[in-house]
Amino acid sequence: MIEAATQFAKAGYDESEILELGTVASMYTNIADEEISAADAAEFLIAQMKAFNIEAKDSEKIIDMVNEVSNNFAVSSADIANNLGKSSAVMANAGNSLEEMIALMTAGTEITRDASKVATGLKSITLNLQGMTEEGEEDLELMSTMENLFDKLGLSVYDSNGELKNTYNLLSDLASVYDGLTASEKSYVTQTIAGKYQAQNLSAILSNWATAEEALTTAQNSSGSAMKENNKVMESVQGHLSKLRSEWEKLSTSLLSSDMINAVLSLGTAFLKLANTGVGTLIIKAGLLSGTLALVSTALTSISEKMIHMASKTTISSLAIKEQRAELTKYYIELMLASGAVDGLTETEIKNAATKKVLALSDEQVTEELISQYAATMKLNQGLKILLKNGLANLTSFFVSVPGKITIVITAIYAIYKAIKWVAEYSEKKLEKANEALSETKDKIEELNNELEENKNRIKEIQDLGDLASLTDEKELQELTEKNKLLEQQLNYYKKKK
Repeated sequence: MIEAATQFAKAGYDESEILELGTVASMYTNIADEEISAADAAEFLIAQMKAFNIEAKDSEKIIDMVNEVSNNFAVSSADIANNLGKSSAVMANAGNSLEEMIALMTAGTEITRDASKVATGLKSITLNLQGMTEEGEEDLELMSTMENLFDKLGLSVYDSNGELKNTYNLLSDLASVYDGLTASEKSYVTQTIAGKYQAQNLSAILSNWATAEEALTTAQNSSGSAMKENNKVMESVQGHLSKLRSEWEKLSTSLLSSDMINAVLSLGTAFLKLANTGVGTLIIKAGLLSGTLALVSTALTSISEKMIHMASKTTISSLAIKEQRAELTKYYIELMLASGAVDGLTETEIKNAATKKVLALSDEQVTEELISQYAATMKLNQGLKILLKNGLANLTSFFVSVPGKITIVITAIYAIYKAIKWVAEYSEKKLEKANEALSETKDKIEELNNELEENKNRIKEIQDLGDLASLTDEKELQELTEKNKLLEQQLNYYKKKK
């Protein structure tokens, strides 16, 4: 959550927006088909919000669309979320909505099974249909080519107002006549619009246009999808947690005693020693990867409260009710002083107010309240005051007192919980960094492979010219051959790194 908040703050969102966006990012980490960090979820949301001018208050609809479409079509949420950013800026500038872009990606990915290449292809296709170069500059000759192509097919690149249609509408028009074209005509149309290297992606989208239309409708009617999915996930986790808590309470009820307290202390020491070994780290990482460590940490927090409560009750219930009331009165006085709710009151008036509050409680309520204050707040003020006042000489008497016994149990259980939490967070950060490095390496390998493939295709084109090749062609052939050697060296390096 902190990592997500940092990303949103860097992007310029205010505090109220960060809170709202953090909730959405957290929800997406719960429902995504593949594991995703809160920081990556935040970056995904920011990219789409910026590209399609979506406000923070409407951000949930982004994950609604991704979730609902991935639930109903042969694409994963990762296919969509991880690749939208590769062309979302260009698609948005061309007048496409987020729903339309997701629909086009879905149609293409169902056929090619490669969302990354479909997203890259949509960028090239959109720029060409808009008569723009890769650098975003207007290309009148290219625009004329697009106009002539659509004219030959009985279509127009402009709407009734003379405005250039967006990518989705242009491809929708094209899909209406595409099935009626011959194989050679289809090849000519796709290569003219998408270029030689992206023609396959355009062909996939057009041949699967019914899916594009259905996916668009699904995305447009996806409101609430993410929340429903998240509730299912949370209910499942809560159900397992409740079973774990129930079994633990049965165990602790039957076993809790002075021997149990000693066992807890030993367990805390043993756990910390184990956590500091290589074996301990391995176990914790394995738990983190399987998703169980978070469940254990959450369960232990609740279990700790239960054990603290029971241990406290064992000791406090043996005290005379008079002593319990005196102890609780002191606590209420300190609480009133700390909260600043005593301005203008004398010391006697403060004491009377606290005493009156305690007298209003039954004997059972006094015991329960004293237990609650010791366990929940972990403020063992009376015991600590004894130590501060009399020094270490009274250390033994402190630990056999009510506050001392409760301190032992609380400290032991809390130490175990904090140890688990700390090691889990540390391991999670290490895992996130490793995943980021792996992702960057995969992207680099894909980039090098694409460039290498393009160069090889160009080399073949020049070689096919034979004697017709010019000196310029021969020079280009030599340069491409040398360049491919370097690319292959880089590719081997990154593959070993992977």
